[in-house]
Amino acid sequence: RKRQAPSQTEKQFIRYYYVTKAANNSEILQMTVEFRLVFSIDCLTLICQTGILQTVTTQLLIRIRFEESLFITFFAPAMSSGGNGGSSNNNLTTLQIPPTTTVSSQPQSSTWSKPGDVSFTQGISNSSEPTKPSETKTESTSSVQSFTSLFPSKISIQIDQMLNHLQEFQNIADASGGTRATGTQGFNATLDYITTYLTQNTNFKVDKRFLKVNAFRVLGSPKLILFINNAQTNFIYGFHFYAMTHSSSANFSSPVRLIKVPNFGCSDADWLAVSSPPANGSVALVQRGNCTFEEKSLLATKYNVAGLLLYNGGTPPDRLEPFQAAVSENSIYPALTLSYQAGMTLVKATSNPSANASVLINFDVQYQSLIGVNNICADTPGGNPKTTIIIGSHSDSVQEGPGINDNGSGSAANLVLAVNLARLFRTSEYKEYPNRVRFCWWAAEEGKEVGSKDYVKKAKNSTIIGERLQDVLVNLNFDMLGSPNYKFGIYDYRTTTYTTGASALPGSKRLSELFRDWFINQELPWSWTDLDARSDYVPFLAEGIAVGGLFGGAERQKTKDEHDCYAEVLGQGQGGIVHTSYDPCYHQACDTIENINTFAYQRMVQAAAYTLEYLGKQKDLKTWLYSSPQTKEFES
Repeated sequence: RKRQAPSQTEKQFIRYYYVTKAANNSEILQMTVEFRLVFSIDCLTLICQTGILQTVTTQLLIRIRFEESLFITFFAPAMSSGGNGGSSNNNLTTLQIPPTTTVSSQPQSSTWSKPGDVSFTQGISNSSEPTKPSETKTESTSSVQSFTSLFPSKISIQIDQMLNHLQEFQNIADASGGTRATGTQGFNATLDYITTYLTQNTNFKVDKRFLKVNAFRVLGSPKLILFINNAQTNFIYGFHFYAMTHSSSANFSSPVRLIKVPNFGCSDADWLAVSSPPANGSVALVQRGNCTFEEKSLLATKYNVAGLLLYNGGTPPDRLEPFQAAVSENSIYPALTLSYQAGMTLVKATSNPSANASVLINFDVQYQSLIGVNNICADTPGGNPKTTIIIGSHSDSVQEGPGINDNGSGSAANLVLAVNLARLFRTSEYKEYPNRVRFCWWAAEEGKEVGSKDYVKKAKNSTIIGERLQDVLVNLNFDMLGSPNYKFGIYDYRTTTYTTGASALPGSKRLSELFRDWFINQELPWSWTDLDARSDYVPFLAEGIAVGGLFGGAERQKTKDEHDCYAEVLGQGQGGIVHTSYDPCYHQACDTIENINTFAYQRMVQAAAYTLEYLGKQKDLKTWLYSSPQTKEFES
């Protein structure tokens, strides 16, 4: 149907289109053309902040299929202006034709589409074409993009496969004091189970890679009490606060003066602004954000604090709960993280000098110095060792619980991917990949990514082909895939920190889009999730290696907007619970096998299988990841 001519302010244009040629079972070749129309609209309070009128971008995707003869009639004259597409599938040829208009895009929304149908964009993400929420981005006509050609993965994924492994992890924890933390009997039994299962069910080369770690444990029931002119407020461990890894013990015999460090405590100027009373000898209250936990803790050491309390500021709105984090090693003061509620209570107390705010902190920690543990890695027998894909997940839990979602779910997914791929390789129909795949289970992630950092450190110094860091092209990280109040979280390359090597960004962008397109194709919602330095991708990113992966969510809370978007796609009642953590049992004893959302878990592992297969089959994976038209833009 014809529509009314657009107004001058609507700025409607064709963004890009591409043509695919795919052979089906018949002798007739079916052709597909995709037109993507992008136009600006004014969004209302439904998807914008209340009282603010913004211009956002939406998209209209139209797919037209017709026979080869018609394709030649309509499009053959245009072929000479296009380039070859990037698909590696032998049955698919892609012709990309540059857009006719320069694209100036506003932050966009997530895209959900049905193959073959007209689909509109909607969602909870800031952008379908990623830009940071506070930024807009202008794309030139040389930045041609297309949907990934999506075919079902042959790596079959069934939920029972993962659940069988999760039950074994649960049994191990039950027999080991309720934990699989690094250095415990439960952790060692987990590694034995993974190694034995891989050895019995694959022909992969399986290695245990020894390293030493300092095991950190919190003992007893930690206490944090606020005193205001002798009136006291007690806070609850696990609900209001956590002890930070590498914290010292605390045995205050009497309350200690509490002071608030202005801004975010990321500079000397912030700490020097605390003069009456000074930070020296006080317990310092510092808001989370703007710099790393280690930087804050080093400044706290420099100014000789008696204790450090890092609190969530409630902005963004999912920063409400206490969080797991680490201070610098060998810290000589107690360090805690606080919820937004507890933090605001203490901030209010420090705002009134006459209140004489002070705190009493008591808890014990235990270090096991330099205990021996292992990473486990299993390599496919074929594939070029100079183009290695690392599929990683951490094998440990926290001391407080069995860690079935965090991260038994990632460990079990990794096992299923490895074993199912090995079985495919043993068939005559499934060809080995040109790239080697290395499946790894990292030790001591809960102790600040110790296992993956040890791997990267040793790879930097190795001269053995296949073990060198330069042989690693990509790291896919899978963590907490079965969160009960889940999100389909895709790592967002835009949220990498200043420590990221610039060369990682183009490939990380392509990986973000690859996962996104799978969820779109499956008619599933999805969310961007921050690369916020909380899992084992950290050392790979720092060395300029492209990373991607999935994360089902931890202590942060599901917003109403996200709930509504998921419910719209999946059906009413399927959007989860608003203002509730993605995983209410995160780092707690209740993180058992009953804590797994099986629907979300199976879809997440299916997405992982598709991405693994797509990357494995790339004939020139290095170029695909690192020779993007935008490489120079990222580097600059």
